[in-house]
Amino acid sequence: MVHVPIAEVRFMLDFSKMPVVDAHCHSYLDSPKIVNGNEFSRHSNILAAPPSFLESRFKPPDPQLQRSKARLSAMDREQVYSNLMVRWLSEFFHCKPDFEAVATARSGRANDFDEYVRELFGNVHLRGLVMDGAYPPLSDSDLKHFPAKVVKIFRLEPLINDCLARYETFEEFCAAFDSNIRGAINHEGYVGLKTIIAYRTGLKISRVEEKLAKTDFQAVKNGRAQREWYGPKVKQLRDFLAVRALELSIDLDVPMQIHTGVGDYQIVLDQCDPALLYGLLTDDKLRHATVTLVHSGFPNNQNAAYMASVLPNVFLDFSLTIPFLNPVSHQRLMEILEVAPSSKVMYGSDGFGVPEVFWFSAKLGKRLLEKCFARFLEEKVFDENEIYRQAEMVLHKNASELYNVTIK
Repeated sequence: MVHVPIAEVRFMLDFSKMPVVDAHCHSYLDSPKIVNGNEFSRHSNILAAPPSFLESRFKPPDPQLQRSKARLSAMDREQVYSNLMVRWLSEFFHCKPDFEAVATARSGRANDFDEYVRELFGNVHLRGLVMDGAYPPLSDSDLKHFPAKVVKIFRLEPLINDCLARYETFEEFCAAFDSNIRGAINHEGYVGLKTIIAYRTGLKISRVEEKLAKTDFQAVKNGRAQREWYGPKVKQLRDFLAVRALELSIDLDVPMQIHTGVGDYQIVLDQCDPALLYGLLTDDKLRHATVTLVHSGFPNNQNAAYMASVLPNVFLDFSLTIPFLNPVSHQRLMEILEVAPSSKVMYGSDGFGVPEVFWFSAKLGKRLLEKCFARFLEEKVFDENEIYRQAEMVLHKNASELYNVTIK
């Protein structure tokens, strides 16, 4: 038998024409259409702190402030993923491989931006988007601008803020929380729930007695609650509501996304490991909740993969990991696929800012999946037909089924 090197096997696998459903993304409609190179690099980099990060109450000497701004600008341009994206976009546009040339080329398409995005999505066969409906806010009239089927996920944190501001009693607050979630799913077209509690009080969530949650609520109303950048901290109340939302997701039979792993600079960095959720998701009742560990918990991907491999209702998507944090090596993706069943893994981008990120992520995700499955083919874990079937699950079938995304 002739041994085929992995470099040759990889080229036998071609996922480029497979449809894609992006299992986790955000609207790009608010991004500017005409940009220069600096603006394009800034809007492409969703992880680095924004310029407002440097506008704190402490005012350093001007030379230090200018140096900080220069370093932040350099960060936008020196990321590996953004440079690779620019090179691939230069091939798409047939222009020089630099930020200025790419920004000029895409600005030239601004007169019919929807058509330009349609061409981008068509190029990578991006057919469906599972989109956070609150960040940035997404209206039903916005949906006509996306050249793909869009389904909306209902984010809990804006609802929590709104209910805290509007209701004076804990009973009214809880009733409004429940009714708004039920209304979103039953009447407003949302297909699932989402929490970003990892940006608030972290993922070490536990069941909280109602009287303790009520104490936190009353502290908010009395002005005694600890305040953070997002509002009142109130961990007991937030844990109580996260559990309540998971129970509602079971009743409504919809999945709930939980942000896990790193994100932008506001993440609670020491409290975002998905392993912190293990006790919660093995709870006698909550083990029946369908949960997606968004971003696969990077850098703790193996913890997320393990949880998806042993808990029947836990899924993960590898958005953020690809393209932003692992744009060249397929190591992190391999760590997931070697542990979690392909039926529990979904492609996602965490696309935001500019539509080019969606395009680049889909293109990159397919290439890295080819590398991973080439390894399985070389080791005879699966045959080629099985590999294409599993790639289809990861790229679109799992998300289509979980989030009820109908694509052509």
